[in-house]
Formats: sequence, structure tokens, C-alpha cells
Amino acid sequence: MTTIQTNDGSQYRKPTIMTTAGAVLTGGLIQETASACSGFSSYPLINRMRKLNNPADSTKIGIALQNALNKSGLKDTVEIINFKSEKNYKNILDLLKDSFKKIRTGQSTFSYEYIQSFNNMIKEGFNAGFSPVGNKVLINTEKMGLSGFHEIGHAINFNKSKFWKALHIYNAGKFSLAISGMLALTALLKRPKAEGEQPTGTFDKVTTFIKNNVGKLTFAAALPMVAEEIMASVRGNKLAKELLKPELYEKVVKSNKYGAASYVGMALLLSVGAYAANKVRDAIAHPKQVA
Repeated sequence: MTTIQTNDGSQYRKPTIMTTAGAVLTGGLIQETASACSGFSSYPLINRMRKLNNPADSTKIGIALQNALNKSGLKDTVEIINFKSEKNYKNILDLLKDSFKKIRTGQSTFSYEYIQSFNNMIKEGFNAGFSPVGNKVLINTEKMGLSGFHEIGHAINFNKSKFWKALHIYNAGKFSLAISGMLALTALLKRPKAEGEQPTGTFDKVTTFIKNNVGKLTFAAALPMVAEEIMASVRGNKLAKELLKPELYEKVVKSNKYGAASYVGMALLLSVGAYAANKVRDAIAHPKQVA
């Protein structure tokens, strides 16, 4: 059936398969661009976080992080793994350029560099992390020590609360990104309704609801991630205030604000990207009234 008849007797012609395919492809490119931007947008904030760290303070911070584990009751549960920088990159772009150079010259493969990217960023001090596998805080204290309190906050979330543990698993498993992708794909594949056309059946009603609210739903899918990150910072800030001098504590708070901003920005870009992709797709391929 290539036509649609609405309750008021109007008739609409469905878009062709080729037009729909082009619309879905275009919308998908917009959504993928927004997703990529959500990752790259955090890099300037990471560089700012890194600049807050003074290597001269690394010993004090390292001791304070161990004391933070003691105060939180996790000294026998969580281990801090401290890395040393091998290349001393000035900024995160230099690290990425080096990875791309290895791929281009055949020294490495894209899949290997992609898998190693998270570890390399931690080792070179452009990120820090808490791994629930083995209960380990992974950090380069000299380059990113201030972030250690935030990571211990994640450790507290995971080990001290069933609710926050569930949210941490949701966060660590990148479920927000997976759900956002499924929501965007549903919206792109779903044909827009003609004026006055009503959804029929449960599946049609559910997919129509997703399509009409994809931006809001995408943002909602990211909220657990943002909430768990903020709670980790709240707990980390509390420990830092008790264990550090005021000037270092203020740096921890500032660093964690940059980190929180990166996750809020990611949530906003994903939701705006899904909304824009859906709108562009529908502008290209939509039912046209013929009678």
C-alpha cells in the first residue's frame, strides 16, 4: 500500500523506498556526527583538568588518596594502581596523532589502538578511572592526581550502595550510549505520521511515541550516567576537603566541575543530535497529501 487515508478522508502518498533510504542515511550521519562530537567535546575540559595538576603535589595527593581509602572503609577492598607517563604528551591531541601515525604507517591497527585508547589515556595522564573488575583505581598521580578523589567516589558508589552500584554498572557498561543509539535508530526507521493519522496497535504506538520524543528520551537515558558521575564527585570532594589543604581542595572541586560539565555536555549533544537527525530525516521523506 503506497497511500494513506486518514479519518477525515484525506489521502497521502508514502515516500518511496529510495527517498526513505536517503533520509535515514542522512539522519544517521547527523546522529553519528553528534555522537562523535560528544566525545571530542570533552577533550578541552580534560586538558584543563590536567593543567590544574602540579607534579610537585603528586606525593601529597598520593598519600591523601591512600588516606581517603582508609576513611571510606575501602582500604582492604580497593587498590590504587599508579602509572607513570612514557611519552609525556603535552596535550591529548598529540596522543591521538601518535595513534593515527601508527595506524597510517602500519605499525598498529585501528582496532588495537581503539581498544588501547582508554588505557593509554590513563597511563599518559589524560584520564583516570575506577574499574569494578578487581576494584582498582587507575591513575597517573603526577599528571591527573586530583581526579583520584572522584574515582574513589566511584569506588564508594560501587561498594557501599546497591542503588549507586547499579547506576555505576549502567555507567561503566555504556548503557546510556547503547540505549541512545537504539532510540535514534527507531526514530530514523519510523515513518512520520500523516496529518490526522493515528497509530494503531501497541508496537505502532510505542515506536511513534519514541519518534515524537526521541530528544527527551535520549537525554533521560543519559541521566543515570550524569547522576552517578555527580555523586562520585560529591563523595570525592567531601574526602578531599577533610584530607587536603584548602588550595588543593579547591583544585579538586574545580577539576570535578570540569568532569561533570563534560558528561552533561555529552548528554545534551546526544539528545540534540537525535532530535535533529529525526527532524532532517522527516523533512526529506514524509507523506505528501494527494487528495
